[in-house]
Amino acid sequence: MKARRLILLILIALALSHAANAISLPGIELRAGPTWIGNGYREYPDGSAVQGSDVSPLRVFGGAALPLILDNGMVITPGMDLYWQEYLAASEDGKVVPTQQESGRAAGELAGTLGILLSVPVNWEWQLREQLRLGVGVGPALLIRLPIAPIDGSDVSPLWRYFYSGLRFVYPDTQLSLRYQVSERFDFGGMLRVLWPVASLWSAYDVPVWDEMKISLMALVRYHFND
Repeated sequence: MKARRLILLILIALALSHAANAISLPGIELRAGPTWIGNGYREYPDGSAVQGSDVSPLRVFGGAALPLILDNGMVITPGMDLYWQEYLAASEDGKVVPTQQESGRAAGELAGTLGILLSVPVNWEWQLREQLRLGVGVGPALLIRLPIAPIDGSDVSPLWRYFYSGLRFVYPDTQLSLRYQVSERFDFGGMLRVLWPVASLWSAYDVPVWDEMKISLMALVRYHFND
């Protein structure tokens, strides 16, 4: 039994060693930019306005990613982005919508919310010119929303329940990027990014498919480590 365990550990160590040799980390990527947050729930089905529901807001997303280059040329880019937004659980039916602090508790329970986006897209990159690269990426993302700043003494439990039910934390991530290498150390560029709200497809509320979609236009800086 001990011999089998030892052999298994040796095989696992060899596999991990091979995987490590097949992956290179050439640098780190920093990014930030305005993000449109879709809000398609401004009216109830009877046509009355949802009190406190804001127009689709613009917020700044910012974060970092680690481009991991595989030996077959594919790039996996795990990353994390942060943003801040006030959200409201409407008193009428509990639907959570973007709001403003000035809405007040009469409209429902509301809180300042920290959004943490964790993504692992797979990227394909093409050399357009000597220093210009085009990238296309797709992969899964998880949106962790933490209503950590109650407004006017609100009870934030309806917000927690909404954010973590119905797979509302799952967002397929698609990216289109363009980077220009200005030196041996730095690339500069931009990225168009769309986060798709799959939960809107089966929502119990009368919402369009783009409700809670996130569309970002981000500036990129990639720093290359020493070889």
